[in-house]
Amino acid sequence: MTNNKNNDKPLYLSDYLKIDKSISIIFSIASKASFLFKSSELQEKRNIISILFTNLEING
Repeated sequence: MTNNKNNDKPLYLSDYLKIDKSISIIFSIASKASFLFKSSELQEKRNIISILFTNLEING
C-alpha cells in the first residue's frame, strides 16, 4: 500500500490491477489502430483525425 500524491487516500492492489487492465486495453486498441483506421468509412476517418489533432497548429 502506497499513498497517492493527488490525495492522501492509500492505493491498494485492486487499484493497481484496474490501472493495469486500463493500460492493457489502451495497448490493445493502439496495436489495431492502423487496421481500424484503414477499414473505417471516410467520415469516421475525419472524426478520428479531428480528435487526434484537436490542438494542431501548423506554422509555415
